[in-house]
Formats: sequence, structure tokens, C-alpha cells
Amino acid sequence: MLFEEAVDAVRNLSTKPTDMELLTLYGMFKHIKSGDVTGSAPRFVLNPSGYYKWREWAKHSSKPVEDIKLAYVAEVERLVAAYGTVEDQLV
Repeated sequence: MLFEEAVDAVRNLSTKPTDMELLTLYGMFKHIKSGDVTGSAPRFVLNPSGYYKWREWAKHSSKPVEDIKLAYVAEVERLVAAYGTVEDQLV
């Protein structure tokens, strides 16, 4: 599976992944599309969601984009195996 196919596969999962699974995917996707984390983390008290997203993105700083793409695809393949896709249900 290629990265672009993995992005499409996430949209077609038959069950919504957990918040932690979505956060993991977000951090990798953000790094792939925007590069290393910028700025400082939002204050948790004012923006808890933004804080967690920033932290997840920061985990991937300084890592090669190709490595993160491979990790993203592997995570999506795990989610597809766990949850299936909408297409699987139509068969």
C-alpha cells in the first residue's frame, strides 16, 4: 500500500478508530505534509486538543519523511486489519 492509498483507506474504515489511534495518524500525517514541528506547544489549559496534537507532531521531528510514510502505511494496514473497510462490508 502506498501513502496516498493509506490516506484513502483511513477514510473508508468501517469503524472509527480510537482517539489515540487518530492522534497517532495525525502526528505522522502532519509531519509528512508540514515537516518538523514549529512554534511552541499550545497551553494545555487553554487548548488541550491542540496541545496533544502538537505533542504527537513533535514526536516525529528530525525523522525522515519517507520513514514516517512507511510507519503511517503500517499503522493504516493494522487499522484496516482490525476494523475492516466499508468496501469489505459491501461484499
